Amino acid sequence: MKKLLLLLLLSGFISTSFAQSFHLGIRAGLNESRLSEINFLNNGTAVKGNSSYISRFHAGLFAEIPAGRFSIEPGVFYTEKGAENKYQATTASSSQSYYQKTTLNYLEIPVNILYNIPVSVGKIFVGGGPYAAFGLSGRYRSNYYISSGQNTQGGEIQGDVRFDKSGYRNPDYGINTLLGLRLKNNISFNVGYGFGFTNLYRSGATAKNKVLSISVGYEFL
Repeated sequence: MKKLLLLLLLSGFISTSFAQSFHLGIRAGLNESRLSEINFLNNGTAVKGNSSYISRFHAGLFAEIPAGRFSIEPGVFYTEKGAENKYQATTASSSQSYYQKTTLNYLEIPVNILYNIPVSVGKIFVGGGPYAAFGLSGRYRSNYYISSGQNTQGGEIQGDVRFDKSGYRNPDYGINTLLGLRLKNNISFNVGYGFGFTNLYRSGATAKNKVLSISVGYEFL
């Protein structure tokens, strides 16, 4: 799967380099991001957690390569993802609760295939494609509370997210979907959703990036 996605990404940039006619633009907007399928291990038992969306942003460059009603749209974006996660585990003798906010910053390279529908004000486009996102940096802040009998303790832990063999898996691979409107004055509006395939955690837990995005773009070439 990873080799296939990398070949698709490479083909998109090769097409850009050799295309006779293409458009270049900028795009920026809002990310509503969360981590799916959150769980962790508590004494060997998997405990389900709740993941909430956090608001982040993205910005970058994209190219549009027309091919009749279709077009290929590779791009390079700085994009921020992450989530707010809550976990709770209760046994006969103790209760544990955790809250963690994580922010993840990526350089993301998507290659989308779009179908364009002409309308009076411009064109509607719909489609999607694979992406590879390379982790740059990140932060986390965790609060925990543990109660056992009449004893209660808690604290806060924070630090940097590591994208290496002892930290989060890197890169992240996935699929984007897009729906938008490009006006005749070259301004565009689109909404998208990104489905991460990579389990970011290395042991005992599962977490994948899920991102709802709203963007405004402008083609200047």
